[in-house]
Amino acid sequence: MRLGAEQETSRFEDRDEHVVDGLRVVAVQNPGVMEDPTRVVEHLADLHAARDELLTRALHVVHDQHQAVKRARRGRRDAGPDDDGARRPGRSQLHDPEVVATDVVGAEAFGGYEVAFQGTNGNLWLATVGANGAPFAPTDYGLPMRPGTSPSITFMHGVGYEIAFQGANTDLWVVGADYRGDTGLGMMSGTNPSIASLTGGGWEAAFQANTTNLWTIGADSNGDTGLGMNSGTSPSVTGLAGGGWEAAFQANTGDLWAIGSDNIGNLALGMNSAGTSPSIVAE
Repeated sequence: MRLGAEQETSRFEDRDEHVVDGLRVVAVQNPGVMEDPTRVVEHLADLHAARDELLTRALHVVHDQHQAVKRARRGRRDAGPDDDGARRPGRSQLHDPEVVATDVVGAEAFGGYEVAFQGTNGNLWLATVGANGAPFAPTDYGLPMRPGTSPSITFMHGVGYEIAFQGANTDLWVVGADYRGDTGLGMMSGTNPSIASLTGGGWEAAFQANTTNLWTIGADSNGDTGLGMNSGTSPSVTGLAGGGWEAAFQANTGDLWAIGSDNIGNLALGMNSAGTSPSIVAE
């Protein structure tokens, strides 16, 4: 409870300074105010806890506003028939495949993190955990994913997060701060895309197209690389500190390849061809 003006003035009339556990504290000689330095430290701890609680509430408000914006975006982009008569994943196409065990995590600006995953209802879901470890209510995007596939998430500083996933119609979908929805680019069924933020801004995604070729889409590149991948495998992409990106994948020869800003190509390293996929990270 906040002290009144008269009480606030009297708090500081008579006081002694002490050092407790390396902290400089004040023992106030006014009756009704704690005189024991240890109790003062405990009181400070209570104040810090109250501050953390206020911060958590503020983060909840920001998160709720963010979710409202996302819901509004989804409402403007609910699925409808495409020109070819196929339907995009939409709210009217909910189904219940098995939950995907592989989750992907992206960092949050305030010190927490976001987890993108395929929920038990087959939809793309997002879980948010704050810097203090407190989870927020998860968000169901209402967008069905291809059963057995996993999303990829990245965080763009000052912008927000971006998620890439294979929709129920096997197209590549990209949602988040830079909402694109259905890109209209067909993926090889059962494979997973990879997305990474770029130093110069924006993002880059890599995926195996339904032609089995490696495709990239984003701020720095968009299109068919013409490089065949081993069927059923997935690429991995990372943004480089000096700018640009690099993607690693298993070629249809079974070798490990790396392409992107330095365009290395074939590393001449054989991979286990039984559906394994590489993972890449920048130093």
